[in-house]
Amino acid sequence: MRARGIVGAGWLPGLPHILHKGKSPSWDALRVAFADVAEDIARSRADILLLYSTQWLSVLGTSVQARPLLEGVHVDENWHEWGDLPFRFRTHPELAGVLAGALRPAYPARTVDYEGFPVDTGTILAVQGLGLAREMPVIPVSSWVYADAAKSTGIGALMARAIETADHRAYVVVSSLLSAGYFTTEIDPAADRFGSVDDEKWCRSVVTLLEGGNWAGVTELAGANRSVKLDMQFNGFHFLRGALGSRAGRARCRSLGPVWGTGAAVMHFDLEG
Repeated sequence: MRARGIVGAGWLPGLPHILHKGKSPSWDALRVAFADVAEDIARSRADILLLYSTQWLSVLGTSVQARPLLEGVHVDENWHEWGDLPFRFRTHPELAGVLAGALRPAYPARTVDYEGFPVDTGTILAVQGLGLAREMPVIPVSSWVYADAAKSTGIGALMARAIETADHRAYVVVSSLLSAGYFTTEIDPAADRFGSVDDEKWCRSVVTLLEGGNWAGVTELAGANRSVKLDMQFNGFHFLRGALGSRAGRARCRSLGPVWGTGAAVMHFDLEG
C-alpha cells in the first residue's frame, strides 16, 4: 500500500514585501528560499497541499476553503502600497468537506464556497511563491481566533487523520511568522532588522530547537514567552505540531531574517518513520 497522510511539511512567511526584488537582502533571501520548499514538495509526491494561514482569520471556528476555483486580484488591507496580488488556484471541495466534518463535533468547523471570497495574502504568497497554481489542489484552512495551543494542536491532528483515512498524500504548509513585532513607522527596507534584541533571540532559539527536532522545547518556550509578540498566539506552530504528531522531525531552515521588524523564516521538515 502506498504511503498516505501527511508526507511533508513547510513553513513560510506571508508578507508581500518579499516579492519585491532588490529592496532588502533579507527579503531576497527569504523569497529565493521558497524554491527549497517547492523542491521538498516535489520530492514528497504529495497530491494535495494543506495550507494553514494565520492571515485568514475566522471567529466561529475553523473554516476550510471548498470553492473549486479561486481567482482574482487581492490588495493587502495593511500593505496596499506593495502592489496587487493576482491569484488563481484550484482546491479539492470533496476533501475540504471531509476535513471540516472530521473536526466536528470536537470543534466548530465549516466549509466556505462563494464567489469573490477574500483570499488572504499569506495563502496567495504561498501558492505564488511555490509555483503551485497548476501543480496540485490547495486546501486553505483558517486560523481560528479563539483557538489556544491545545485546540490548534487538536485541529491539526484530526485533519491529518482524516487525510490518511481519505487515502491522500498531503504536504502541509503553515504561512506564519516567528515573531510579529512590526515597525509602526516607515523604514529603509535595505536596513530592515528584527524589531528588538528579544525578538531576534526568540526567533533564533525557535529555529535552533526545531533544527534539533525539539518540538516540545518550542512548545515550552512559547508557553513561557512574555516579551515577544507572536503571530496569532503561535497557533501556526501548534497546528503543524498536531498535524505531524509523532513524525515531527528536524527542521531544515533555509532562510531566517526580518521583514519590517518581524521574524520570518523559510523551513521544511524531516518526517520520522
